[in-house]
This record gives sequence, C-alpha cells and structure tokens, in this order.
Amino acid sequence: MNELIEARMHEVSAAYIREMAEVGFPNLPVRDLVEARMHGVNAAFVRQMRAEGFDDISLAQLTELRIHDISREYLREMEALHEQMRQDAPVVEV
Repeated sequence: MNELIEARMHEVSAAYIREMAEVGFPNLPVRDLVEARMHGVNAAFVRQMRAEGFDDISLAQLTELRIHDISREYLREMEALHEQMRQDAPVVEV
C-alpha cells in the first residue's frame, strides 16, 4: 500500500508506466518507476539518450544521468569541446 501512495505522490500514472514500457522498460518494480519519475526520467529522455548512442543503458543509469543533470545538450557541448581540444592540440612527432 505504501508503494501505491508513493507512486501517486510522484505521479507514476498508468500513462507513464505505458510510456516506459514502450521505450523498453516493461514490468518494472514500482520502486524503480518512482525513482525514475522522481528524477525526471521519461520516455523522451530515454529516446534522447539512445539517440546520443546510449543504446544499452539501464533505467538506473538513466536515473543517474538525470540526477547529475546530464542532458543531450550537455553531452553535445562536451563532445564539441573535446573535438576542439583535439584539433588545437600540438602534433608531437617521435
């Protein structure tokens, strides 16, 4: 009963459960759904992270990304910075 109350408090609705199942997370324990929803993991975020190359990412890992504010924009910014630094690095000949 407590899980149902917690699910309701964090807006884990039937629609949210269906969305998560549709993006590859069916039959999750209520606790996992609450944790993900509480931190803003939704189907759109799952799709964004998969589009960035995280094909086999777990729900727990997606939740960790959200907890630490790792977004698609952040990933792209870091990727661009890495590319710029790589291009600016001096060539060392051996």
